[in-house]
Amino acid sequence: MERHLIDTGRTRNDGIRLREYLRVARQGMRGKLSRVLHRQPHSAGSGASVRQYTRIERGRSA
Repeated sequence: MERHLIDTGRTRNDGIRLREYLRVARQGMRGKLSRVLHRQPHSAGSGASVRQYTRIERGRSA
């Protein structure tokens, strides 16, 4: 029986890549605007538009 393509162990590159992502995050290399945008709450009206899109996708009319 052969191993599946995704049945592989973690390589050393995975740890190196993770370490670099953590280094960037810890140093705060994201800009101030990016941090502000990530902290903003989602708009309250976004749920209503999603409901409308799903209603139209299902073929229901108003």
